[in-house]
Amino acid sequence: MSWRARVDHNRAVRRRGWEWGSLGVVAALAAGGTAWVWLRYDFEKVNWTWGVVAGVIAVYVLLDQLFRTGTAGLAQAAAHRRAAADELVELIRRDPTDETLLRTVDEPYPLPVRWHTAPDRFLPSWRAIGRSSAAIPVDLAGGDGTLWSCYRRVPSGRLLLLGPAGSGKSILALRMARELPVHREPDTPVPALVPADSWDPDREGFHDWLVDRLARRYPQLAAGHPRRDAVLRDLVETGLVVPVLDGLDEVPEDRLITCLDELNALPTQRFVLTCRTSVYERYLTQGEKLRGAAVVMLEPPAPAEVADYLVDAAPLHQVENWTAVATTLGDAPQLTAALSTPLMVAMARSAFDQPGTDPRDLVPLASERGRRSVEDDLLTRAVDAALRSRRGSQGLRRWEPKTARRYLAFLAAHLESLDVREFRWWQLANAQPGPFWALVAGARTAVAVWLALTLSADALTATAELVTHPPTRSLLDDLVHETDALTITAFLLASVVALVRGSGRAGQERPRRVAFVGGLRAFRDGLLSGLFGGAFLALFTFGFLTAFAPTPQLVALLDRVPGLPLWSDPVRAAVAVGLVSWAYGAVRAGLRVDVAAPAPELGATSVVETVEADRAASVASALASAAVGVLRVLIVVAALRLIGALPAVPPLPALVWAGAGLGLGWWLHRRGGGAWMRFALTRAALAVRGRTPHRLLAFLAYAETVGLLRDGAGAYRFRHGRLQSRLAGGSVSARRGSRLREELGVELPAPATGRRRLASSPTSRRHGPRASGTPTTSPWRHCAGHCWPGRLRGSGPGWRACWHLSHHPASRRRWRCSGSGSPG
Repeated sequence: MSWRARVDHNRAVRRRGWEWGSLGVVAALAAGGTAWVWLRYDFEKVNWTWGVVAGVIAVYVLLDQLFRTGTAGLAQAAAHRRAAADELVELIRRDPTDETLLRTVDEPYPLPVRWHTAPDRFLPSWRAIGRSSAAIPVDLAGGDGTLWSCYRRVPSGRLLLLGPAGSGKSILALRMARELPVHREPDTPVPALVPADSWDPDREGFHDWLVDRLARRYPQLAAGHPRRDAVLRDLVETGLVVPVLDGLDEVPEDRLITCLDELNALPTQRFVLTCRTSVYERYLTQGEKLRGAAVVMLEPPAPAEVADYLVDAAPLHQVENWTAVATTLGDAPQLTAALSTPLMVAMARSAFDQPGTDPRDLVPLASERGRRSVEDDLLTRAVDAALRSRRGSQGLRRWEPKTARRYLAFLAAHLESLDVREFRWWQLANAQPGPFWALVAGARTAVAVWLALTLSADALTATAELVTHPPTRSLLDDLVHETDALTITAFLLASVVALVRGSGRAGQERPRRVAFVGGLRAFRDGLLSGLFGGAFLALFTFGFLTAFAPTPQLVALLDRVPGLPLWSDPVRAAVAVGLVSWAYGAVRAGLRVDVAAPAPELGATSVVETVEADRAASVASALASAAVGVLRVLIVVAALRLIGALPAVPPLPALVWAGAGLGLGWWLHRRGGGAWMRFALTRAALAVRGRTPHRLLAFLAYAETVGLLRDGAGAYRFRHGRLQSRLAGGSVSARRGSRLREELGVELPAPATGRRRLASSPTSRRHGPRASGTPTTSPWRHCAGHCWPGRLRGSGPGWRACWHLSHHPASRRRWRCSGSGSPG
């Protein structure tokens, strides 16, 4: 705790002591005065005296509220705000989340990274940045851990950091959050690193999202304050927290545009934003520049600095080898280009840290096969080195490097096939084909039928003995004795229906959670809706009992109900049913718990959080369905007994088991295909085939610990898109738009199926379907009607990109250029 925080704390303690001491003296005087008046006079005098005192206090409070300036309240809020800011600084410094990554990257010293002010086409006017018509340009060039100082020179407090893939934007953002001096000024803002991909502007505003992320990331922040949310919101809205939004380029394109538009709608909001240059350039073709935001661009490190860094960071047995490689940097253009980003430098450092490896192999590889081959080789070696490292052994299970690499390759291919970067566990079900899920749907329905009939067997047998109607008794006996045949029939029918309708497809289920949605307002709404529902049931009951005479059992029950007037039996029954239904509806609405509420996917702090939330929601939903089934069976049997359809009531245990079986069967048929259930089945099926481990979440945590994955916004992602593409390089299903985007640097929209794309293409409609292996026309003719207008609008890849796509080996397959300029 800083000295100012300690001073404020001591003042608060002394103030609290004076307040409690004064309250004790007043209470003692009041008790003594009351006793003296009571003994000297009588109790009526005591009432009169306290009435006068209460009136004086009320007048004083009223005058105090009317003429109060609020200075004390504002001063107290400012003190809490400063104390929370000081506490946040300490929590950021002690946060161990990225300490291992920083320690690995910054040893033996940080690789020099520099930046310069971006060209004018990225910048708004300096008058807008400086918030003044007399503002002049500011030189924002810098490097080597001075990003916070650079930010402090921006008058608007809005800074955008651009750079290519792997240029070190995330590491610079992480260092910036820890650049504050130990003794900071009281009102100096605090930079806080926040992943940009966890914000969905369509669901929550920027300030609401930032307050929620701070509360989740730092649960100790202002934890002792009774109004913690108010303190955090005050901290955000007064500008004492500068959010460092890292990874804007990892946000989907439609949400990225919404995020930037939302930031433009908050012109006074301070922030630091990191983004790829290509992504921001593409945004500028569709939207406007960030208002008031200064822009800096990262520069590649100099070859001499890279050479010195690799030699200094090399282990003892690799110093000579790296020295030989360092002498060629600057003279070998392909090798120099491959080691021109901090990402590849870090990969090269970790790829050759084990004995038996020789970095001199990179020199002939670069001269013979070029930069791309060097980068692929470094990524492959870096993955093997990370899996062989000893990191991740503390409290976590380790996997053999060969097995772990196979698991990672499958996950990378799965993500590439979906054309996404984030591994969201509920989308793993897409790895299984549609017929598999059709069989699962049939099996789920069959188990539901078997469970319901098996648990209801005793109740059905007892009911059959009480029923005198022969067809009904025969039906009940068939349900008991033909359970196996009904189960097989249900399996076949449900499987065929799911296969035909396509309802067995997975990946559309979202994680759920248990949420309390009742309360006083819901209770009031329940009173109104329950009133109409109760009135309807009362009218129905009155009409039914008017048409059919009430049974003696019903009349006896109505006679035992206290408070009912001596009305006719139909009226009394209608009133009782209406009142019970009204009360039930109101209480149910006030105490309602939603067991299928959408889970905050982006707001989750970890993958395990959403998995546990959906699993708890599934268990709660099953228990609730069983309880509702028991209640409904009891109500139906009681109604049948009261109207005379049953001469007696079956045994209560049999009815309870029957209700539980029917409730669980209904849940299994309707809600048994939730996200967690499908994830568990997919994980087991893939583990049997050797594609993924059975303890998949533990493996993902291990991969995060060794530095191959990172966890954020409720999803795992590979440390870099190039790493994912490299691991998935041998998979046929992974060769889609995302791989072409990483290889060629061309951003493509989300791919559709080939049949749908060919059907929607004007060229395909004109020329008809293409025969297998026989091109109908040149790729240039397909692109002529689409890429040239896109080039003029600035939204298409243009002639050069289309030429690369048509001649690149990875794209020499059956492809066409759709209206958006993306390959099919």
